Amino acid sequence: MVCKLYLYLFSFDQPVRNFDCPSGIELSYLNTINKTKILSLDFADLISMETVLKRLSESEECYLARQQNQVLSYCWFSTQAVYVKEIGKYFQIRKGEIYLYDAATRKDWRGHGLYPLLLTEILRMVARRNLRKVYIFTDSMNIASQKGIKKAGFRHFQTITSINLFGQYLLWHGKIKEKDIGKLTFLKTGNSRVSC
Repeated sequence: MVCKLYLYLFSFDQPVRNFDCPSGIELSYLNTINKTKILSLDFADLISMETVLKRLSESEECYLARQQNQVLSYCWFSTQAVYVKEIGKYFQIRKGEIYLYDAATRKDWRGHGLYPLLLTEILRMVARRNLRKVYIFTDSMNIASQKGIKKAGFRHFQTITSINLFGQYLLWHGKIKEKDIGKLTFLKTGNSRVSC
């Protein structure tokens, strides 16, 4: 299987964009909601409650848009290494950086601007933590995700092509030209590293 990932970066040398929140929608930082309230949330078919609780227990974070207890859209983020299934490796985040991943929006709420709204709310939160860089990846075929990421102010800086041959991943990528990014590090399932 061949996969092409577009890598995007937001650095705080630019202002965070503003988007209006649709009427009746509440934005929530999931990590501040008590467990009883989390268990009452309806994620529909977006993500399992088991996955939500597991990620929260591993200190991963989530921002979501909801209408009462119905989750309409979410995006996870972490300052720790996160497994990127498309390339079969862990993305190693450096100090002062954060990685956004696994975002989804209910089909009936797509096209309402929830995704760039969530991304910019996460950027505001990250700015208060004095983190310098925010990374997000998307599949090259996911045009809607690319549009939302760009609308939130991220810029494309790298493309990785991955081929999965019987569980072994081969990666191709161009050289990163921007000096402020440095090397990106991906960890294999063992202790070895592969960097771009």
